[in-house]
Amino acid sequence: MESKKHSFLERDGELATVTRQLDDACEGNGSLLVVEGPAGIGKTTLIRQAIRLAREKGMTVLTARGGILEQDLEYGVVRQMVEEQVIRSSPEERERLLAGPAAPAAAVLGLADLPRDPGPGRDPTADILHGLYWLIANMAESGPILAVFDDAHWGDAASLIASGYLSKRVEGLPVALIAGVRDDEPLSKAAGLSPLFVEAEARIVRPLSLIHI
Repeated sequence: MESKKHSFLERDGELATVTRQLDDACEGNGSLLVVEGPAGIGKTTLIRQAIRLAREKGMTVLTARGGILEQDLEYGVVRQMVEEQVIRSSPEERERLLAGPAAPAAAVLGLADLPRDPGPGRDPTADILHGLYWLIANMAESGPILAVFDDAHWGDAASLIASGYLSKRVEGLPVALIAGVRDDEPLSKAAGLSPLFVEAEARIVRPLSLIHI
């Protein structure tokens, strides 16, 4: 127990950054926080603390994790993140969540057919991305949200695109986004995520190795 307590004390600066992000989200100013580093450095521990703090603040917590065997499952990570919240809601609440511009998101969740190819010059992907954004926005009307995408370097391409689309648009929403990224895995998508983080003006946290005496 003493060792665990000591570890958290060494994470004071990192936890302060997380707490500030959650507080900002509760005040309606969303952002993206990236927890980045090699395997075993403590990314998942820090993310678990973020989840604990968010629940203490009464935030809704949405979680998902990328997987090396699921990289070809289109929108697989997005489904992990929002599916349970939508499916378990009442019919009336589900109708509200998927109303208006959020309607195309229903196809990602298997609740509607995927949009048909509208022909040259019109990509249905844009409607899906916009729909997923509005789904999160509608969820946030009930209170602030923490959305966690751990092991983002193993995420499927469609979910990474959707996450990038959302992360650039949460500034005016009570939504905190946290992505956990391992940057020492050469076969992952970690390198390709950097432009997304820059464009979203993400805060980057790189946990330092803990000192054990």
